[in-house]
Amino acid sequence: MSTLLERTRKINRVLQRFHNVDYKEMATVLSNVIDANIYIVDTTGLIYGCAFLDDFECYGNTGKGKADNLKLLIERNHLDDYYYVGDTQGDYDACQESEVPFIWASYGFGTVNAEVPQIRT
Repeated sequence: MSTLLERTRKINRVLQRFHNVDYKEMATVLSNVIDANIYIVDTTGLIYGCAFLDDFECYGNTGKGKADNLKLLIERNHLDDYYYVGDTQGDYDACQESEVPFIWASYGFGTVNAEVPQIRT
């Protein structure tokens, strides 16, 4: 496991090339460093780069709803620290059911009828 300083240096090496950013590379570095699925998207929804973990879950794989799939991912990957960033009431409801901390992406497609932390841009 890399130290926080080592992980920060990896990110900084990519960011220091600001004049010629390779978004795919940036997404891959971020995904590896913070161990998360990454999308780099502009304000119009155009995806500049993305990188995914090997493990994900969806209804098509399990026949289960979002709350159950969240629980499966957490258990299967032995996660101790996790959050869900979503943009709809359905995302929030699934998090409540699965006891996953929710952060609202307020710039997204929907609204959430609860006081929750949010990302504005």
